[in-house]
Amino acid sequence: HTPGDPGPGYWSHDPRRSGWLAPSQTISTWRIAVSPGVMWQRSDLSPTLQGLALWQPNTLIAVSEADILAYNVQDGALQWRVSTAQDPDEDEENLSPIATTAFDAQESILYTADRRGRITAHMLPAATPEGVLEPAQPQPLWDLQLHNVRGTPTLIPLPTGGVALAVQERMIALSSVGGLLWRQPFDARAVDWHLWQDSVMISASGEDAGLWQITPQGLLRWQGRDN
Repeated sequence: HTPGDPGPGYWSHDPRRSGWLAPSQTISTWRIAVSPGVMWQRSDLSPTLQGLALWQPNTLIAVSEADILAYNVQDGALQWRVSTAQDPDEDEENLSPIATTAFDAQESILYTADRRGRITAHMLPAATPEGVLEPAQPQPLWDLQLHNVRGTPTLIPLPTGGVALAVQERMIALSSVGGLLWRQPFDARAVDWHLWQDSVMISASGEDAGLWQITPQGLLRWQGRDN
């Protein structure tokens, strides 16, 4: 219960002076593993790992730095890993990590964007059938570098497929194949969004704070409706 300390009542003096050592990582890991309710654990994960969503019945999609990863939720096994880095062997300080992600509203596509204006799209594999040892890998669809785009981005799925990028007081909409659909001023910061019927509702803060709506025609401020 005190992995870094011997606990009270056992020694009349500091036991470290007599050679006491804290439990090893192996013992600490074993203690957690046998705790009630623990199905599995991994101690080799990056501190930057961020879970995104359950994909298919037993797959957890996550991102870490410039990588997209998938874990089996039953046993914690890594199913696959793909890198969005243009050069995975480049020095870490020159890599631009994934800053935001979004799942396509119509297809099995995961979009990622970094703070340097780069957007990628990957087609996610279907669930691996039982008995198949090698799970299918995500397939890269497109990789787009937007010029003169820097800053913290937000990706928002479009209701009919594709994705919108909010960055630098503008919103840029792209189709699921990477084509430009429209671009409009957006002097606000998207706080949250929700798919609603055939549109996306966005709550935003900043100069143009309020509710916004993305429709197939583009971005507009939500006017509301009288009852």
